[in-house]
Amino acid sequence: MFNFSLIVPLIIISISLTLQMLIIPFYRNHKLISFLSFLGLLLALGSLFFISKDMPAWVGKLILDDYLSIFYLKITLVCSILINIISFNYFGNFDEHKEEYYILFNVAVLGSAIMITSQHFASFFIGLELLSIPLYVMIAFLRNNASGIEASIKYLILAAASSAILLFGMALIYATTGTMLIREISQYIVSVNQLPFICLVGYAMIIGALGFKLALAPFHMWTPDIYQGAPSPVAAFLASVAKVGAFVFAIKLFAFVTSQSAQSILILLTVISAISMFTGNLLAIRQTSVKRILACSSIAHMGYILISLIAGGKIGTQAATFYLTGYILTTIGAFAVISILSQDGKEKDHINDFKGLYFKNKWLAIILAAMFFSLAGLPLTAGFMTKFYLIAIGLNNSSWLLIWLLIINSGIGLYYYLRVVFVMFKPIESEKNKIALPVLSSLVIGIIFLAIIWIGLTPEFLLKSISDVLK
Repeated sequence: MFNFSLIVPLIIISISLTLQMLIIPFYRNHKLISFLSFLGLLLALGSLFFISKDMPAWVGKLILDDYLSIFYLKITLVCSILINIISFNYFGNFDEHKEEYYILFNVAVLGSAIMITSQHFASFFIGLELLSIPLYVMIAFLRNNASGIEASIKYLILAAASSAILLFGMALIYATTGTMLIREISQYIVSVNQLPFICLVGYAMIIGALGFKLALAPFHMWTPDIYQGAPSPVAAFLASVAKVGAFVFAIKLFAFVTSQSAQSILILLTVISAISMFTGNLLAIRQTSVKRILACSSIAHMGYILISLIAGGKIGTQAATFYLTGYILTTIGAFAVISILSQDGKEKDHINDFKGLYFKNKWLAIILAAMFFSLAGLPLTAGFMTKFYLIAIGLNNSSWLLIWLLIINSGIGLYYYLRVVFVMFKPIESEKNKIALPVLSSLVIGIIFLAIIWIGLTPEFLLKSISDVLK
């Protein structure tokens, strides 16, 4: 069914960023531009609840909206709203050129939304570039930060290379299948007994390009430097919203992974999952920067989540969605706390910067500790329930090797997560320099904290919501 109402959220975001571009040359006001960005994202989120129930529905041949896409759009917009609020407090102390950040931010959100709804290689690539190009500038947005500029150049070069590899892989698949529609490609692969060599090479190249976007080993090299060099709200965006679009595309593209003809791809994904787990956790052990710890942690978590893709089917998609939702909320919460600590324009991400945080502001310490407990997968947090569910899916699929690797790596992760927590609660000689909490950022971390605990205690509602969109 052809229905233009399904792109209303994308139109709202586009109108919002256009208004921002028209206002900024004549009237610079950080509060106004931030509010317009917030309002546009909020209206786009609200419009999703009024979209026709007659789905799946096509918008041209490039975009297909279904219940899964709508669910991920809701997650993306909620996370974008939270990051928008964090950004307002973070950039509020800078004197110039902070309004342009929200234009870049909204373009990147629009790109992620297009990637989520894409059902065609062309629309996915358009969304990918809309996401990537603003990120080059956002990473280097603090012009006096040399590490941010260096990180931006690294990301630019590597992202350009990965985009070229992605296009080459898409071309090879098109040459084999004669189509760029994801569903038709999946149908072709299921229908053949053995994939042609050219098609396998194409898929290998796409896996490499998506591995870069998702920070999977061995395509992870950029991650620690970029997370550390980028402003904290931008790092939060990279760790959450920027990954959602690529992951949804991967879910659609590898829906056939359990078919007989795709055993080579299944083995490749299994190897990447195992390597990512160990690479991320072993790298994190040596880090003294909390942002680099979170970056290395993301490599491991993307390795964990591949277990659900390997399981395939609706059960695998449900597990992936459940895990990703808990992970990105937790990561945004951790970066939100770092943003609050970095209000003076200097990034506070060295582990010593967190020494005695409990005695400077106990709520910040408690909330950040909860985020690390969730990332570690400790009970009463979202991370525990998402890992538990992932293990259950893996057992159901007899992925014994990956399950044991997940358990072992979760044990390794406990070391570096708890190391930061112990530092935060370590007594200090002086309790001066108390940290004040900005009202809006406090609201964000409070909401995320409650959500993490709620999912950890009663995951049934979220699981049911995900199950309903997959029917």
